[in-house]
Amino acid sequence: MDHLNVILKTIAGKPDNDPVKWMIIGKAGGLGAWLTLDALQWLAANGILTLENDSKLFLSFYAPRCWAFGLSFSCLQSLFKLDEWWRRERAARVEAGGSVKADIRSLKHREEGLKIASELAMDLIDLIIPLSMMGSLKVSPGFVGFAGTVTSVWSISNLLKNS
Repeated sequence: MDHLNVILKTIAGKPDNDPVKWMIIGKAGGLGAWLTLDALQWLAANGILTLENDSKLFLSFYAPRCWAFGLSFSCLQSLFKLDEWWRRERAARVEAGGSVKADIRSLKHREEGLKIASELAMDLIDLIIPLSMMGSLKVSPGFVGFAGTVTSVWSISNLLKNS
C-alpha cells in the first residue's frame, strides 16, 4: 500500500515532463509488485494459499523481474540525484571562493552526496539477487547470500544512525 501511495502522490504532485516523476513511479511500481508477488509466494509455500503450478510459475518468473525493475529505477534516480548534487557542488565552490562559511556548508553538502552514493551502491549490490534468480547473472548462491547480508547489515546500520 505504501508503494501505491507513493505512486499516487507522485502523479498528483509532479509535472509530466519531470524525469524524477517517472523514476519514482518505476521504482515504487516495481518494488510494490515484487513485494506483492513475493508475499503470495510465501503464502503458497507455507500452505496458507493453494495455487496451481501455472500460478506458482507465474509468481516465480515475475517476482524477480519486478524487483530488478524497481531497483533499476532506484539506481537511475540515484544517478540523477548524484548529477544534480555534483552540479550544486561545483556551483557552491565557484560561489564560495574558499570562505570558512562555505567550507561548513560544503561538509553538509558532502554528507548528502555520500548518502546518495551509499543508496546507489546498496541498490547495485541488491540488484545481484534478482539478476541471479532470473539467470541473467551467473554467480554462486554463496555470493548471492553474501550480497543480501551486506545490504541488510548496511541498511540496519543506517537505521541505527538515524534513530
